[in-house]
Amino acid sequence: MDVNFFGVKRMCDAFIPLIEHAGRIVNVASASGPNFVSQCSPQRQAFFRDAGIEWSALESFIKDALTLRGDSQDAGGLGLGRISAYGFSKACLNLYTLLLARENPHLCINSCTPGYIETDLTRPDAEYRGVAPAELGMKQPVHGTVPILFLLFGKPQGSGDYYGSDAKRSPLDRYRAPGDPEYKGG
Repeated sequence: MDVNFFGVKRMCDAFIPLIEHAGRIVNVASASGPNFVSQCSPQRQAFFRDAGIEWSALESFIKDALTLRGDSQDAGGLGLGRISAYGFSKACLNLYTLLLARENPHLCINSCTPGYIETDLTRPDAEYRGVAPAELGMKQPVHGTVPILFLLFGKPQGSGDYYGSDAKRSPLDRYRAPGDPEYKGG
């Protein structure tokens, strides 16, 4: 959480005042965020899609979740199911992106997943399984730039959205595979 969520928040707090009108912010999230949300209770899924979220509510929720985390099946009754710290951090980042976009309408702020990319973080899984990274579906790092470059230089539909590795809009509460139809919901 400190790197994946609060690190992004610290960077945005520092740089948003310096970004010119119509500037862009791209938060690098992960498909692990929507996958995490899909395992939550319906009420918690609605929370992770709430475009009207206030910072105080998000911060309080994160503190409660981190305090109650443990190995419980229900994370202290928060409706989170079994907590995956990585997926949780990325789901919170997507929600924070919604908040930032609403609070900074003069900027274009979105998040995206680069996809399942072969990196020092993912390569050990292939090594452990005794297979080549490509056999697990990992792509080369250059492929991870597709949604980032689109959000920086292309024409995204709006602000506050989450994009898949194919640079197509995706839902916050479930996985949309690359090549599947673009998400059209709100």
